[in-house]
Amino acid sequence: MEIIKEDEKSVAVIEPKTALPEVFDRWLANHLSKGTQAVYSGSLKEFVGFLNEKKIKFSHPSEIKPAHLIKYRDWLFAKEHSPKTINRKLSALSSLFKELRHEQIISLNPAESVKRPPDDIKKVRTSIKDKEVKPILDLHDEDTRQGLQNKTILTLLAYTAQRVSTIRVLQVKSVGEVDGVLVLTLKIKGGKIRHLPLPHEPARLVRKILAFKTSPDDYLFTPQRGTHKGQNKPISSVAIWYLIKNSLKKAGFDESRSAHSFRRMVLTRLLNGKNGGEAISAEKIRDEVSFHSSLDTLTLYKIDGETKMTENPILGIVYSK
Repeated sequence: MEIIKEDEKSVAVIEPKTALPEVFDRWLANHLSKGTQAVYSGSLKEFVGFLNEKKIKFSHPSEIKPAHLIKYRDWLFAKEHSPKTINRKLSALSSLFKELRHEQIISLNPAESVKRPPDDIKKVRTSIKDKEVKPILDLHDEDTRQGLQNKTILTLLAYTAQRVSTIRVLQVKSVGEVDGVLVLTLKIKGGKIRHLPLPHEPARLVRKILAFKTSPDDYLFTPQRGTHKGQNKPISSVAIWYLIKNSLKKAGFDESRSAHSFRRMVLTRLLNGKNGGEAISAEKIRDEVSFHSSLDTLTLYKIDGETKMTENPILGIVYSK
């Protein structure tokens, strides 16, 4: 894979020498998430595009200096990229330079000294409000196939704090039972497997969905419109995005929220003890509910006496009518 050279007409290219192509391939392959691979590859290609636009020539990665990355950062600012996006692109390049340094192709990581823009603290991140949950869910008639699917998706978002990317690919074989509780086997970011018990309401709806399925490989949520209607394909993230936006609009609520607003709502409830009990530690929540990657190492130290499924904090979530 030639990831550095855009095309033969490019003015500025980093010519692969020694084992550079192999290093690039290994660097990308080392990231388990296909999404991360795509983002990192795209960031590198964009950086090369910047070099070509500015007619900056290099014959080897060791010639790239912090000053070039600073110019790249400012170039991204000029294109009105958000601070979060700029940080992600710089992190991708830093990851590559770290790999090149590990392979002794370069001696220093030029991205380490480049100042990153602060997060946009002026942006207000809003959650779905507790009192909005029931009106949103009540919009969908669970006595129809599409209504049941829509309501189940929204209910899972409102009760489990899971990402759309996790929910959309659930299959019949993802559902099991432990200690009398319905449990989802989830494939989360990075390809890891986690188990999550379902509170009563989402469990009730999932059971209704299962009644229409015939194979362990059937997806729980499938396209209801378009060319893939009726096929055993997972619903798209875009379809769920429209479901959320349309539901908020029909209920007369702020449409600027997203699937992550549901996730933020659930985690806030748990952290602040809004379920009628004491606040739950961030470590417990992230380890047993949100599966945050930065705390994955904690799971390595779990022993046989770990928390039972029936003691998971999300089971206590109840929304007022």
